[in-house]
Amino acid sequence: NDELFELVDAKKLDFAITTKRFDTFDTTYEIVGKIKLIMVAPTSLDITDFRQVLKSDNFTEIEKWLNGQKWYSHDARIPHIKLFWLHAFNKKRPSLVPNYIIPSESEMLEMLSRNSGVAITWNCNARKYIKENKLQLLWNSYNVPEEFVYLLAAKNNNVNSFFDVISKELKLFFGNRL
Repeated sequence: NDELFELVDAKKLDFAITTKRFDTFDTTYEIVGKIKLIMVAPTSLDITDFRQVLKSDNFTEIEKWLNGQKWYSHDARIPHIKLFWLHAFNKKRPSLVPNYIIPSESEMLEMLSRNSGVAITWNCNARKYIKENKLQLLWNSYNVPEEFVYLLAAKNNNVNSFFDVISKELKLFFGNRL
C-alpha cells in the first residue's frame, strides 16, 4: 500500500488499488469495494467432517483438521494465512507450513482447483473459481474482518477523466461478493 501510494503521489503511476486509505492534498481516493479473506478447497475434497467440526465451534478440532491438509500459499511469508489465523483462532502464528508456494495467487487457485488441499485467499479472487465449481468455500469466518478497497489517483492529473470509469468498473467487480 505505501509503495503504491508513493508511486501515485510522485506521479509515476496514474492509479493504484489499495486497502489503506491515503488522505492527502495531492491525491484523491474513492472506496470501490470490500474484500475479505476466506478459506477455499477444491470441490473434489470431501469437507463433510470439517463442516461438522466447524458447527461445533471446537477450535482445537478445527485446527487439527486443517493441519492435516495440504496448504497452498502464494507467498512464502504466508501473510494471508497468518492474518486469517489471527482473527479466526486468535493466534499470532499458524501451526502449519505451506506445502506448496506458488508466487501468483491466480495460479495458486488454479493449481488448487486441480489438486487436493486448502488455501486462504481474498473472496474476490476466489469468486470465479467458486462460480465455475472448481473451488468450494471451506470457511468464511465471521471473525475475519472485511477491508475496504480504495482507488487512488493523483489530483490534477491528465487521466482524471478515467477515474470515474475505472471506479465504476471496480465497483462492479467488488460488488459481486460471495
